[in-house]
Amino acid sequence: MARLWAVPFYRSRAWKDCRQSYAESVHWLCEQCGAPGKIAHHDKVWLTQVNINSADITLGFWNLKMVCEDCHNKAHHRVPVESTRPGFAFDGEGNLIEQA
Repeated sequence: MARLWAVPFYRSRAWKDCRQSYAESVHWLCEQCGAPGKIAHHDKVWLTQVNINSADITLGFWNLKMVCEDCHNKAHHRVPVESTRPGFAFDGEGNLIEQA
């Protein structure tokens, strides 16, 4: 899930068009494992509140990599929910939470 400050960018027509064009250029395949790709990941320079308005960083193909959800999660060091103790999970920010 996108951080609150990045939501307007990810909802923009410029990003949607860029994502679509990039995905098509790599045939919608994960560039890590070859599975069907899902996420256009900002790979070399991750987005921050400082660079979110830099079109070269946010929309540059040089900074994108098409990845599947599993490879994207690995890139962000997320631990799968299955690896937690029963009754616990990680929220979208990576915090351990007790499941209801």
